[in-house]
Amino acid sequence: MSQSYQEAEYEFDDFDSAMGDDESVALTPLAVPKAKFMLTPHLAPYMPQRWMARSKNISGKMAEDTIHTGLATELNREDMKDHMTRLMLDGRLTFAELEKEPLNALDLGTGTGKWAMEFAEENAGCRVLAVDLSPVQPNFTPPNLEFQVDDIEADWTYKEDSFDYIHIRYMAVAVRDWQQLLERCYSTLRPGGTIEIIDMDLNYTSDDGTVLPENRLLVFMNQLTSASTIRGVNMKIVPEMPSKLQEIGYGNIRFQCPKLPIGWWPKDPRTKEIGLYQYTQFLDALQGIAMGAFIKILGWTTNQVEAMLVGVREDCKNQKIHGYWRNYFVSAQKL
Repeated sequence: MSQSYQEAEYEFDDFDSAMGDDESVALTPLAVPKAKFMLTPHLAPYMPQRWMARSKNISGKMAEDTIHTGLATELNREDMKDHMTRLMLDGRLTFAELEKEPLNALDLGTGTGKWAMEFAEENAGCRVLAVDLSPVQPNFTPPNLEFQVDDIEADWTYKEDSFDYIHIRYMAVAVRDWQQLLERCYSTLRPGGTIEIIDMDLNYTSDDGTVLPENRLLVFMNQLTSASTIRGVNMKIVPEMPSKLQEIGYGNIRFQCPKLPIGWWPKDPRTKEIGLYQYTQFLDALQGIAMGAFIKILGWTTNQVEAMLVGVREDCKNQKIHGYWRNYFVSAQKL
């Protein structure tokens, strides 16, 4: 029996009707202490046996990844994005309204592991398993947290009805088969268990017409979407998540999709701060994304990419352009 879904009743703060153009705004300090991370590229002796069997496939998939570089700067950017997301959640770790502390939680695409560590610390009675392709290991972890290097789109060995909560964040740029992944999550969740998906809808737009068709960031995003399609990734899938969950059989589906500005043009202080973090982390990622997607997939030259990025950066910095994406927060239950 199909279940209906609804947009969450409460609203995130939206933009003030007046736009701010003050260029002197600075990022505020992180409210949550930032964990230190180290790259550990030679982890094979310490990996589960199935990591050894899959290591060649995983290495190949990491080489194909045109979004995540795995470098220290990328890890810092991921932590910045994590903090930006927490600002949108008013300091909470989850959008899902968990009625009680989960016993077993699964974090798919954990990245730096920052969210998983904070969730494990806040839920000391919960066993947290955090999975990612990249062998990036924090130098400290809570005792109830386990990191696992694996490909979440390879065959699963998790038992049915084994997790109370599954968390997936910013994986739309990487997952090829969302139908399969969400069905596996449904099978693996216990009855009453919750899935949460947080991701960006990368449809760049504005409400006041300041994002024109020739906007160079908009052109860049369209080209990136084309490159991702060639790679087998649908970057436009995020707005479809609520309906996909419904089709699979999830119930109690809630979602919210607040605007995510790029830059400091919103007047509201909190939204301005969110926009600053998005501006900073996006520009930090820009060259790595472009070099991977445009050269490896679309066959551009380095000079072509560099020339395009000059224009993209200029349009991002222009705060008379009131452009934004939307950030989707979705939760659902296995009934």
